[in-house]
Amino acid sequence: LETMTLGPMRNDAAFAVVHRLAQLDPMTALEYAGSEAQPKLRYEMKQQALQGWATSNPAEALAHAEANPNNDLPRSRFQDVFEGARAAGIQQTFEFLEATDTKKYTHHMMETVWESFKDYPQEVVAWSQALPTGKLRDLALHRTVDHWARFDPLAAKTWMEQVTEPHNRLANNIELGESWARVDPKSAASWYASLPADQRSGKIIDRIYKRWVQYEPRSAETWLRAQPSGPEMDGPIAQFVEASRYTDPKTAMEWASRISRDSMRAEQMRSTGWRYVKNSPKEALGFLQADTSIAPEMRQRMIDYAQRRLAPKASSE
Repeated sequence: LETMTLGPMRNDAAFAVVHRLAQLDPMTALEYAGSEAQPKLRYEMKQQALQGWATSNPAEALAHAEANPNNDLPRSRFQDVFEGARAAGIQQTFEFLEATDTKKYTHHMMETVWESFKDYPQEVVAWSQALPTGKLRDLALHRTVDHWARFDPLAAKTWMEQVTEPHNRLANNIELGESWARVDPKSAASWYASLPADQRSGKIIDRIYKRWVQYEPRSAETWLRAQPSGPEMDGPIAQFVEASRYTDPKTAMEWASRISRDSMRAEQMRSTGWRYVKNSPKEALGFLQADTSIAPEMRQRMIDYAQRRLAPKASSE
């Protein structure tokens, strides 16, 4: 390394050396990384040292990342440890997750399950359902359903129904619905409608519709028009309003007025109304003068604003 010319090839070589050294002597690897003069390269070498350490002993690497004795480890130190543990192989990954505090590292553990499913789907499925009841099992099922349903929602649904318990059914249904909607939103919505009444929740249909309106706004609106009004559809309506207020504020205003909950309706009409008068003051003025569903004070402020926008500008001569 000392004889190499500065540049990308030397950096890559430094990463490889530090990563391997950390598997054998992690403290020396971190010390060597810390001696690098360039700040960015030094930071990235420390990342590699932590990842290398975690491939051989993730528990010790995590303990050191927690302690951060010299307060000089990367901000990404916990992510680095979990990435290193995952790189060591699926069995070591499982053992590390089972020995780690799920409350403290929920996010990193969820991401580890997610990433592991890419390379070892069958192993992750088997491991998840074999775990004892508890937070780790809930976490693993949650992420497995989410990932699996993005590719084969029917298979994920069948498996989920076999392993889900009453206490985690809602969370798993939410993930199944949202991921299914990325593949086939209409079928996801039909699945939701088929659920028993005690399993239906606005949280599920909100997440389904969020993806539907993101990818296919026209068919999403067509579906929404066919649904009965009421609190269950307030979330999807709000999703559609937020997605369309910048491109079609008039339609967004019309939809916002259908929201059944007063506070949600008022907020959506306020946000959309202001966008409407800024984009199309003349059209918005006509709408506001005919519509009385907005709170009177807010409606008058919008009308005044639109009228000011439309007023002839005084001549400078």
